[in-house]
Amino acid sequence: NLPLERLAEESLALYQQLGDPVGIAHSLSRLGGIARIRSQFALAHAQLEEAATRFQALGNRWRQGQCYTEWARAATEEGQYEQARTLLEESLLLYQKLGDTQRVGWVRYLQARLLFVWQRDLALAQQLAKQSLAHFRERGDTPFSVYPLGLLGLIHLEQGKLEAARPLLEESLAIGKQTGVETDAVHLALGLARLLTLQGDAPSAHHLYRESLDLLFEC
Repeated sequence: NLPLERLAEESLALYQQLGDPVGIAHSLSRLGGIARIRSQFALAHAQLEEAATRFQALGNRWRQGQCYTEWARAATEEGQYEQARTLLEESLLLYQKLGDTQRVGWVRYLQARLLFVWQRDLALAQQLAKQSLAHFRERGDTPFSVYPLGLLGLIHLEQGKLEAARPLLEESLAIGKQTGVETDAVHLALGLARLLTLQGDAPSAHHLYRESLDLLFEC
């Protein structure tokens, strides 16, 4: 991420010199996303908030919503759950008005994930994850389906529904490997390993624990 961050910083400086408002907004958005990945949450908040404000002034509602969703992910990871919920509600309204079903599906997933992490209303989290999966499947968007699939598996695991959880977790991990989509692969692999342990399949569970460690070292 360091080279990407450096390029984004250089592009921001150039756009500032040129006085290019669109370039400035895009560069701030990229830097905010990088800061989230690096768990620099205060920086991510500041950059994504500024980018969202700039996109709003430019009339680019789609990019404004994208900044809100990335900002909500940072807030969720930081434990700022109320802020994350507000940001996701605002981004959902933007995408519904734009009629962008792909982004609506993404926000529904993030709302479900927020509730799961927050441990608030797992029944609603499951409903939102199913809506998200339906959005992606209607569009034939297989790569993005890995997100709600994996989350539904983790929700079933949390509820003790092992037989329902296993195929969802396995499918999510398999699609993620095939498509190279950024997922919570470590959490999914650990969840599946826990499930296999509960089912008495110690060898497979051990293999997945090792795989999880490998994924952690790759991060």
